[in-house]
Amino acid sequence: MRIAVLDLLLHYPPQGGACVDIFNTFSRLSSEFEIKLFCPRWDAVLPRGIFKTPPPLPVEAVEPDRPTRNAIVEKLLQKVSAWKPELVFIADGWTLKPYLACAFKEEFPTIIRFYAFECLCPRNNERWLPSGKCPNHALLDCGKCLKCADEYGKIVREKKGSDNPLTEEARIAEIFSGDYSKTLVSSLQNTPSIVYNHSTAKLLGAHSKTKPFVVHGGVDAEFFKASRRRDFEQKKPFRILVPGRMDDPAKGASSAIEAGRLLEEKGLSFELRITSRQSANAHPWLKEIGWKSQDELKSLVENSDCVVVPSLWDEAFGMAWTEAMSMGAPVVASATPGPLEGIVEHKNGLLFPPGDAQALASCIEELSASPELRRKLSEAGRETACNSFSWDHSAAQTRKAILSSVEQS
Repeated sequence: MRIAVLDLLLHYPPQGGACVDIFNTFSRLSSEFEIKLFCPRWDAVLPRGIFKTPPPLPVEAVEPDRPTRNAIVEKLLQKVSAWKPELVFIADGWTLKPYLACAFKEEFPTIIRFYAFECLCPRNNERWLPSGKCPNHALLDCGKCLKCADEYGKIVREKKGSDNPLTEEARIAEIFSGDYSKTLVSSLQNTPSIVYNHSTAKLLGAHSKTKPFVVHGGVDAEFFKASRRRDFEQKKPFRILVPGRMDDPAKGASSAIEAGRLLEEKGLSFELRITSRQSANAHPWLKEIGWKSQDELKSLVENSDCVVVPSLWDEAFGMAWTEAMSMGAPVVASATPGPLEGIVEHKNGLLFPPGDAQALASCIEELSASPELRRKLSEAGRETACNSFSWDHSAAQTRKAILSSVEQS
């Protein structure tokens, strides 16, 4: 079977979770299917269709005559049609994605992969506002979402003098022209979809005649493998790592820092390392160490007594907790949809309510006081990562979804 994978944000080497997912999944499926990736390339805010090293799969970067919605969709449709696929797999993208789906589903059996709330939150894909979690989404009140996205775009351009990647795509997609709501609904009707978690599946399933497939992300359990036996003996200071895009407020660094303040009051000896830029927070126990490469991250996880994933938004999946579990690090995560797919309280990790710094501090305190609990969570976490969240497992589940979709079509 020929499968054309369309990705509006494709680049290599991959820098984001979705791109990592695409190359890991389809590299494994390429032994059974003929795979070709298609992506647009234009002078964008975000590098689209830029390959600094050769990718592991055939890729065709399509250059539209101009960076407009119609030009991008039409050029991709032209190039993909010439290749004559039997299935089109629409991968990463934001507000252009519904227009792409509507165009391709008219010509080919099509399946859409969702990685977060793209399409459903035209502001930032996270359903996250400065005031906290947003209860709305574009399938509930699209007009409200578009107004929010428009206001956000104006703030970004006023502050930066130009678009950011999200506002650029919203502008190119012409989502404020009056047809976004209708296009979004149409893109989902009778179109199979794949999501990361059961929460998103329930949300999309209520607006589609097809039940979404739940396929988790994966982790490279061989790469994220401890190089030495983890030491669970009591040490001071207790070393806590908070990895990920922690400059994003929705990722919850504020909760981790507040938990640190509470632990300081209790007299715990600890060090809190966060992969964020230096801020105005000044505490002797806080180390804001900036973004780290995967190799640097491995070393940090290996030299930490626990890893905290304090997301405030409804994290769709999140690679930080699976990578930490794969390396045998005890994990404390906020109870958001992604971590809830794999973490069982006190079995292979600890959970706390999003934004509850007191509960997070209690989890860390419990871990610091119990080498036995750390050992238990470490061993069970590694087993979970290897058995339930390997890329081989994720690819096998994607294969099932693809074959089922083709059969239904």
